[in-house]
Amino acid sequence: MADKYEFYTAGADTSDSVHAATWRAQSFTPQVSHKITHIKFQAWKEGNPPPVTFTIQEADGDGKPIGDILCSHNQDVSGLSTSSPGAWFQVNFDTNPVLQASQQYVCLMSCPAGSGSNRIHPRYDYSGASYPRGARLISTNSGATWTVDTDSDFVFEEYGTDPYSIPTVQTDPADTIDHESAKLHGTLIDDGYQACEVHFQYGKTVGYGTDTEWQEGKVSEDTFEQLITGLDADQLYHFRAQAKNSQGTTSGSDAEFTTSILPPAYGATNKAQITHPALKTVRIIQYGQEVAKFDELSNPDQSYIESGLTIHIPTPATVEVTTLADQTWEFNIPEK
Repeated sequence: MADKYEFYTAGADTSDSVHAATWRAQSFTPQVSHKITHIKFQAWKEGNPPPVTFTIQEADGDGKPIGDILCSHNQDVSGLSTSSPGAWFQVNFDTNPVLQASQQYVCLMSCPAGSGSNRIHPRYDYSGASYPRGARLISTNSGATWTVDTDSDFVFEEYGTDPYSIPTVQTDPADTIDHESAKLHGTLIDDGYQACEVHFQYGKTVGYGTDTEWQEGKVSEDTFEQLITGLDADQLYHFRAQAKNSQGTTSGSDAEFTTSILPPAYGATNKAQITHPALKTVRIIQYGQEVAKFDELSNPDQSYIESGLTIHIPTPATVEVTTLADQTWEFNIPEK
């Protein structure tokens, strides 16, 4: 149901005219952002005027219409009274744009096919008009130029609805997946006219069970991501994106990814025993690149890399020990 936002109903002491090149308008400034749905005027008709076009546009700094038409409607006025003061009639706009608080707008009335004997007469207040956020506008050249009459206002009521709605979010494919981590992705499709918070839910079933931290300040078409860690290897995971604003929380569709298997040599020994007395340096080489190095090993007669210092050896890998011949090297690779 629409609410009444801007209006002037204090009085009406005369009638105006809309026909041919004689166009009229009323400016107004919303105090609250909202979607405009319809507007009402008080008027009567003379003869048989054709439909009257009503449009909403932004106003410039002088309160005159400028820029694109935000919404419009060609209103059948055949049912209007033929005598003053006439009656209220309602114009339902074809689309419902959001009007922003503190931005002035203009509702323009035109009837190019009308004539002096086939026209409408909208009522307005000329003596003591007091609508504080707009004024009546006059054009006698089909809107080419306008005069703002700050001493008068049309008798009008402007209606709309709350602009905010629940957001829409999309779950995008995960990537950068290995045996213990993955990067989740999402897109905020529609923010519902409010900045949103977003995050992910994930787990081994569609019940999820784990939520990432909320990320703030996301708006329509923003993408977002989150790296998650501590996953189990060779495991199917479910995840989905979520977004929330003041109207509620919504979820994207469920998506899946599977972590990779644990490398056979991952989590290598927690103790490496070296018994050669001249041993000083141990290097771990993978694909010709040094991935770990241990220098100045203590106790050359029997040196240890003690428990708690874990050496990770991805497969395939080779071990190169820079020492004299006849040394001994042990790795205890645990079962996965």
